Amino acid sequence: MSGGVAYILLWAWDPLENFSSCYIGGVLIAVAFVNAGIEFYELTKVAAIIESFSALIPYQTHCVRDGTLQNIHASDVVVGDVVNVKMGDKVPADAVVVWANEFQVDNSSLTGESEAQERCPVLAGAAADVGAMAAKNVVFGGTSVVHGEAFAVVIRTGSRTVMGQVSRLTRGEKRKRSPLSSEIRLFCRTISFLATATSATFFIASLARGAGFSAAFQFAVGMLVAWIPQGLPLTVTMLLAVAGGRMAEKKVLVKDLHGVETLGAITLLASDKTGTLTMNEMKVARVWTNLSTMFAGDGKPPKGEKPLNLSTSGVSNLLHICATCTRAKFESNVGKPVDRNIVGDATDKGLLKFAAAKLVNVDKLTAQFPKVFEVPFTSDTKTHLTIHRKPHADGGLTLHVKGAPERVLASCGTILIQGKPVPLADVHREQYREAHNRMAARGERVLAFAMLLLPGRKFPENFRFSLEKRNFPTSGLTLVGLISMEDPPKRGVRRAIGQIRQAGIKVVMITGDHPITAAAVARRINLLTFPTRAEEESAAAESPAASSGARRRATIVDGERLSGMGAAEWAAVFEHEEIIFARTSPKQKLEIVTRAQELGHIVGVTGDGVNDAAALKKADLGIAMNRTGSDVSKEAAGMILLDDDFTSTVVGILEGSSRCSLGFLECITYFLTHILAEIFPYLLNVVVPLPLTLTAIQILAVDLGFELFITLSFAWEPPEDADALLRLGPRRPVTAASVAAAMRRREAAAAAAEATATAAGGRGGGGGGDDDSAGFLLELDEAGSESDAGSPGVRKSADRLVDAEVLSWAYLEGGVMEAGIALGTFFLVMWAGFGITPTDAKRIQRMRSGFKPHAPSVVLQSGETISGEMQLEALQQAQSAFYLSILAVQLWNLFACKQRLRLRLHRGLFVANRSTLIAVFCGVAFATLIVYTPLTNALFLTSMGLDPTFLLIPLASGSLLFAYSVARRAVLRRYWPHELGVEVELPSDMQPAKLNMAVGSEENLLLPPAQSSNAGGGGGSTTSKTKKV
Repeated sequence: MSGGVAYILLWAWDPLENFSSCYIGGVLIAVAFVNAGIEFYELTKVAAIIESFSALIPYQTHCVRDGTLQNIHASDVVVGDVVNVKMGDKVPADAVVVWANEFQVDNSSLTGESEAQERCPVLAGAAADVGAMAAKNVVFGGTSVVHGEAFAVVIRTGSRTVMGQVSRLTRGEKRKRSPLSSEIRLFCRTISFLATATSATFFIASLARGAGFSAAFQFAVGMLVAWIPQGLPLTVTMLLAVAGGRMAEKKVLVKDLHGVETLGAITLLASDKTGTLTMNEMKVARVWTNLSTMFAGDGKPPKGEKPLNLSTSGVSNLLHICATCTRAKFESNVGKPVDRNIVGDATDKGLLKFAAAKLVNVDKLTAQFPKVFEVPFTSDTKTHLTIHRKPHADGGLTLHVKGAPERVLASCGTILIQGKPVPLADVHREQYREAHNRMAARGERVLAFAMLLLPGRKFPENFRFSLEKRNFPTSGLTLVGLISMEDPPKRGVRRAIGQIRQAGIKVVMITGDHPITAAAVARRINLLTFPTRAEEESAAAESPAASSGARRRATIVDGERLSGMGAAEWAAVFEHEEIIFARTSPKQKLEIVTRAQELGHIVGVTGDGVNDAAALKKADLGIAMNRTGSDVSKEAAGMILLDDDFTSTVVGILEGSSRCSLGFLECITYFLTHILAEIFPYLLNVVVPLPLTLTAIQILAVDLGFELFITLSFAWEPPEDADALLRLGPRRPVTAASVAAAMRRREAAAAAAEATATAAGGRGGGGGGDDDSAGFLLELDEAGSESDAGSPGVRKSADRLVDAEVLSWAYLEGGVMEAGIALGTFFLVMWAGFGITPTDAKRIQRMRSGFKPHAPSVVLQSGETISGEMQLEALQQAQSAFYLSILAVQLWNLFACKQRLRLRLHRGLFVANRSTLIAVFCGVAFATLIVYTPLTNALFLTSMGLDPTFLLIPLASGSLLFAYSVARRAVLRRYWPHELGVEVELPSDMQPAKLNMAVGSEENLLLPPAQSSNAGGGGGSTTSKTKKV
């Protein structure tokens, strides 16, 4: 834009002499607007897609209007309306409950609490010291009704609701700049500084050599245009737009175009468990009854386990309790019960579905054994009690209970064995606890079931039970058994995590589960493969020789510890390869993200609830779910998984790594190589002086002409080597050295703040933490050199978008060769076609009117005389040859840049990407049009009189550039293999066989923890000294 304005000013200074400056400035300004327009169009398109998804599900609610219950759109609800919400509905606004019938809501999207919350009217109103979140009579807009029915008076709507306030807060927070934006910004600043300094220097030099102000200023602006790659911003925007469209086809919607590259640059991915890694669908896994455990899950039972036998004593009792002691119900009576949709709590839904699959008369049980009394599950009682009109030999009522194993066991006095209640003995309790521990160790949620045949003489069928009077039995029950339930991992998650970890990205699971449960689930999805502290201590206790001095690679952090952790402790946690945060609250998720960023991590976060919005906004890239995610989380996130499939993140990471990070690197390397050929003409014009070998308008024909066509082919370039890309790891890895540097910067900032506070009369903090941090830093520095130097998936240092190798090739190696070839062709055309030697060209240029139509005739060294018109024709043909020489050499450079990771000396190099051939054809056609048509000759100051045979010189010479690049790449692969993802031999303890399991078959998805641990490796294999990585 600034270059365009400068050319317009130049034209305004002298319209006749600088007529071409008018349309040069117009082109530059137009390019700036086109670039902004493309980005605006992409953002508008994404916003329209998100809005269309919201419109797919009309948000309707029932509201009392004019004395009747009407169905209206939720956006039409106003304060004071009385709304009616039932099970399965979404609450349209914040409201106060005035009437309820067994009413429960799911506030998990707002608070993170997975348990349903009971809401009821409070006649006297909530107490003054009770917050809205804890009030029993308040419901919030956007939450779901999981049971019962209620009428409520609306008190807040729209942005004034609690969810609206959270949305407004996250919207106002400034999003962190993406790595790509930061690096492009840094590169542009550097180039702008060099361009400005060079232009100013040579502007002054031109004036000192006697040039007029207009000519010197025109030269300075031309130098500015030559330095700055005019087509690069447009190319980057187009590449991002193409990559974003390709990801949208794969169900990954990127709201910000730069998020495509950010996903490929992340070093840490923090993910929820429920609904993200798992299906958020509870399924029965195992049953323990009659003192034996049976496998009740899908597929064949694991080795050593018995399948569920319906004839076993106690199984039918368990099924009846699952079907009757529940608040879940079938949505309709159409089809088979097992195939119907069920509404209710996730646990109740899983149990009812289990009963429906095993019982033929599950539909009739509710009517056959009607419920006469119920005490719903609460966090205080941790049990669910129901009494049914179910006759038996001693009466007509039967009590069913399910709940927490320890609570149910405490209320039992007998146990059901062979169909008869037997006094509960210590041996029974021991077997019960062992079964419970085995189930819990697999990451399964365990529920206990009990029953009691109520004696008819004490509890007749017309007996009125009362919760206030507590006139129902809660002890002396008969223990029926245990049922374990699991939230199975989503298909493909295990493989996806393996691929992400192969890419050098640390995957962190954040869950509210117990650490034991979290560890079991993490092992099943390949998130935890090394032994944790507890497992190492257990192994050391059994066999002291088994303990090794190697640093611990896995850790499970309890949420209760987070509030008291200092910077050094956080750094120690993130040093582990495998990290699980258990029993965490939604607020702690934000702290985890913040701490990771402080250590230099580029963090990606997945989430779907309102409580995740702050973390999604804080992260470098927030990833929200489309189907289960709240509107606030989608607004805060930078990327949305349209199918809620975690494996889609692998698609995005590979897309960002291969076609964005590496594609941008190759594209920028290619694009910058010709910059030196554009700068040299202006330098030689002042220093020697020689005539301009390329004018400003011809530079635009390069940058915005054939180069724009050819660089777009990188958007469709297939990955060179997917395995090598994974081995490369993130471009800016977080190593022990980088963490230590971040810690030192943090300590320096803290020391400066403390000094400022001391100078102001304040008092600093205690000094104990400083010593600990220093010791920790020393430990990190000692361990870092050994652990990071050759680790696969970890580069030795941060890999910038424009790094030393790119600059070396563009400005020292390939750039110099290309400029030299183009200059050689330029002088060859002048000498062979017109007899003008470089000395003659220098002498004519020193004449202020040289190389112009009305220039005086000049006698050349050969003795021939050349007129002014022939001087101009010679210059235009030579400039045309220079222009086409850049194209010819860049064609060779194109294929040289596209083999950054491996040597592809075969025909696949040229035809692997058909779009490359199309781009080359379009670029060549454009350049030919510029040189060989009369209209463009007038606009771009070229000449169609150029003999095409001269172009054989740059075409042949360009092959030398390609040969040099091949030899250069071979040397780099030989001496710096880690920088190119080349396979190397490493000791087995550097990279255990865990990732081989990770990217393998899905058949072992349900391995028990012990088998999974052995398969994944806890300390590496000892059968082989080296492994391929």
